[in-house]
Amino acid sequence: MREILVISNTAFSVKKFRMHYLEKLAKTFSISICTPDKYKLNKKRKNFKFYNFGYRNIINEFFYFRKIIKQNNFKLIIVYSFKYQILLSICNFFSKNNILNIIAGKGSIFLIKNFLLKYLMQHILKIVLNYKNFLCFINPYDKKFFEKKFKLNPSKTFLIPTEGTKIDKKLLKRKNHKKNFIFFARLIKQKGIEDYLNASKIINRKYPNINFFVAGPSSKKILGQSTNLIMFHENYSKKIKNEFKFINFLGYKNDYKSIYAKMDCLISPSFSEGAGNSIIEAMISKLFVICYKNNGHRYILKNTKNLICKKNNVKTLVKNIEKYLMLNNREINKRVDKSFLIAKKQFNTFNTYNALINIINKIISRTKK
Repeated sequence: MREILVISNTAFSVKKFRMHYLEKLAKTFSISICTPDKYKLNKKRKNFKFYNFGYRNIINEFFYFRKIIKQNNFKLIIVYSFKYQILLSICNFFSKNNILNIIAGKGSIFLIKNFLLKYLMQHILKIVLNYKNFLCFINPYDKKFFEKKFKLNPSKTFLIPTEGTKIDKKLLKRKNHKKNFIFFARLIKQKGIEDYLNASKIINRKYPNINFFVAGPSSKKILGQSTNLIMFHENYSKKIKNEFKFINFLGYKNDYKSIYAKMDCLISPSFSEGAGNSIIEAMISKLFVICYKNNGHRYILKNTKNLICKKNNVKTLVKNIEKYLMLNNREINKRVDKSFLIAKKQFNTFNTYNALINIINKIISRTKK
């Protein structure tokens, strides 16, 4: 059976966001998943191998990848996260592997405030994106942005309709009480946790009967290795418990269904998203969505009439929360029903897998000797 190597910066991201379509891919290919932390299996998976190489320095990681690639005959290497895309590009100076980089958003590079560091990182990224590799984007706006900014070869760029999610086809019946708001994401600055906290403080003073919740991981193991290298990271879980005692901190929850069933509105003030898996999950759970404007959110929420902030700041976020509170239930139900149908039709596992398997077959057939 033909083999594919998948490299990601955390086992968490593979398990939560990607395993649902990789399992379908394993019916055609043998899949080797390589992460710095151990992938914990809850069931035996056919045609899967798991490698964990521990948290090492860049040099050790480079030689680890070189070794595993030499020992196997991978038809394709799928790489997530810019850090490993850079490392695998260096590895490819010494070999001729097919590499497919999944570009899941712009990342934090474009949020760096230091001009010299930003210039350096973007220059490195330009080299990586243009060197031998195939690129796969998860929304059309990012694809257009990267193609224009880095002068990419269009014949080496592809698109999948987000990374998708498993969707319950049953149309849910639920009442929106406009009372329970949730932030559901990794607790890092890039995801807008600070803006959520500050906005909730303002709303709490004006509407004391509204409940605010936070759910998401804050441990380094789940956040990934490169988080601290680009933007400062605080221990937000402690900050919430000490300074925002009116907020209900739920900690890390793997299953969104148990949380979203009790919520009315998801707030996602993320500064950069390739798609926004939590938003797709909110749509299929029939939550209303208020979010910051970025390419992923624009793509997913197009034609849904959820609220996307025109400016990504606390003042605009508060304004949109109040705008949502003024909507009547009939209008809210109309909007969330439409969101559910769009997510069900466009952002499901089947669509993601179909697009990805077609891309993989094109790459392999194109590069056959």
